[in-house]
Amino acid sequence: MVKKFFLIVALVLSTAIVRVQAADLPFDVLAIADENSSREMLALIRMKSDGEIYIMPTAELPDGNGELALVPFVPEVYNFHLRKDEYGDPPPLIFMMLLPNEKHGLPDEALGEWRDGVHVIPVYALFEVNGEQIICQKPFYSATSMEATHFQAPIQDPLHTRLIEVFMTQMPHLHQAVQANGIKLQ
Repeated sequence: MVKKFFLIVALVLSTAIVRVQAADLPFDVLAIADENSSREMLALIRMKSDGEIYIMPTAELPDGNGELALVPFVPEVYNFHLRKDEYGDPPPLIFMMLLPNEKHGLPDEALGEWRDGVHVIPVYALFEVNGEQIICQKPFYSATSMEATHFQAPIQDPLHTRLIEVFMTQMPHLHQAVQANGIKLQ
């Protein structure tokens, strides 16, 4: 079922041009980052049930194992690559990654918390910006608590790492798609 859902989402996203209005999906696609792969992409979506906006990375490993994540839209997270600290460097990126298709027993199971079957992982990521290119500094970190002050647990699952990479590296392209589609975000 998880693979079927992932494949449906990937198919819909890979064939979308501007907006997708699919009756059988619980969300509308507002914008898609210009990605060469039909299996890895970053999309801005609006949930049909409550109008909430999420950023949705999808990723696939060479073994065919794929996943999607949801990141609640927060302007500071969406604009992470544009922010600078007092020294002119990008500050660490901290965000919540929701994994709706996650199974128990995986390497990062103890990170974050489980909410109604959804694994919520706090993510702490360091990076550099070179023009419009985001250079991720791995490993990424997390915590075993949602209210952590320190992120000392490395994220171990390669699929989670790949989702974070897609989220970060495709964000400038998502900004371009949002602008091209005339979407106004608050």
